Amino acid sequence: MQKDMGQINALYQRQQDQKTFMQDTMEKSREELNEKKRSNASVDTMMLYDNFFKGTQVQEERQDKIISEITTKLEAKREEVVE
Repeated sequence: MQKDMGQINALYQRQQDQKTFMQDTMEKSREELNEKKRSNASVDTMMLYDNFFKGTQVQEERQDKIISEITTKLEAKREEVVE
């Protein structure tokens, strides 16, 4: 059971790291977009950023769901260990 918990914890950490990476990337892209707005970016560029942000939002929602499921499994394993 401890091996299972270790695997679940490792998966949880990987998903958290992925979520953090996406958040950092999105923040950097927002800063780049703000710079481009000041320099009169083209409509195509603005659409590209819009699509990127929509995609990262979907990815973040997916990561949240995965993390929630992992947390549920981890709690179940902890209860098994306690018993």
